[in-house]
Amino acid sequence: MKGEIHGTGFKQKEADFELDAQISSLDVNKYHYQYIKTDGRFKDQFFTGKLSINDPNLVVRSNGDLNLKDSTFAFKAHIDTVNIMELGYSKKPAFLKTYINADFRGLDIDQANGAVHMNDTYFSHNGNAIDLEYLSVFFDDDENDRRAVNVYSELVDIETTGNFKIKQL
Repeated sequence: MKGEIHGTGFKQKEADFELDAQISSLDVNKYHYQYIKTDGRFKDQFFTGKLSINDPNLVVRSNGDLNLKDSTFAFKAHIDTVNIMELGYSKKPAFLKTYINADFRGLDIDQANGAVHMNDTYFSHNGNAIDLEYLSVFFDDDENDRRAVNVYSELVDIETTGNFKIKQL
């Protein structure tokens, strides 16, 4: 890693620092990611900043905010290249390219509330491909603790409400 970090505090609740770094490589899930750059500020359990990855199998530019106090996320990302099989997340060839604008709360998909919008999305898997001009997903809980997940695109609109877990579908 090459870069600079300026600030104070080592505990999450006390930390206040600015980070501008270039990470030449990082191993995650048995894959060796390369060419990672970050520039951001962490203060009061809140991170705001930029992240870019220029790996042969993952090219992403993003910026956004992460609030650790209440697990809220707001970010935009241009995902130019994701070779999913090469990264170890698929056994068959798969590729994704999209623009994302997300604003949601929650780390668990079954408890998340908010929205994720994708534009100019191209996805292929094992020789089958789809182009979507837009895809929006909304997650919410109603006053009766029922889950609502709504998906809208130019191909299909799906609205679901009930007592269910997405991970169990």
